[in-house]
Amino acid sequence: MKEDRQLSPPREEELRDGKVRLGIDERSFRGRGSVISVTKLRRRKWLAVMPDDPQETLRQFLIKIPGSIKREIEEVCVDIKPAFITTTEEELPEAEIVIDRFYMIHDANRQVDETRPIEQEATRKPIPKHLFLKAEERLTDKQRQGLDHYLTLYPSLREWYRAKEQLRRIYWAESEEKARELLFSLIRCQEASDDTAMND
Repeated sequence: MKEDRQLSPPREEELRDGKVRLGIDERSFRGRGSVISVTKLRRRKWLAVMPDDPQETLRQFLIKIPGSIKREIEEVCVDIKPAFITTTEEELPEAEIVIDRFYMIHDANRQVDETRPIEQEATRKPIPKHLFLKAEERLTDKQRQGLDHYLTLYPSLREWYRAKEQLRRIYWAESEEKARELLFSLIRCQEASDDTAMND
């Protein structure tokens, strides 16, 4: 892809089918390192691949989008990178920002896996990693028994694990109303937690 095409804004004809949902993501390509890609989500169509991933590169791309097109962008799905969120909020203030569920679940797994070695170090007893990162519904009966054992022994780890699984249930909820109910439940549990990191 040529350099000038990488930073070109979406053309009018690419956005003719009504309201638009964009995806902004950081990707790694062989021999190129990390770059930013912009995708039209409804048709899974790539609109741009930028030469690198600095925040200013994304900003310049968004600035070049004409106002008439910006008004048609109703939603932008981004990864959890703060720079992407901030830049999108500033340059597309009317669009709703949605965090990609892959990154939310990935971050929740990271929180669980960071808590596990802390508990392990304190007790000097091994805590198997795979039990906590595997989706709950994919556990065998034996694995579930083992997981329940560790969750009973380590309350802090139990909180992070339950939060991670609740987050997964939110994304797979059968309706927006059910997802909202699960989210509020998760927020209440986090607010009531003695773990200050969970209150943030």
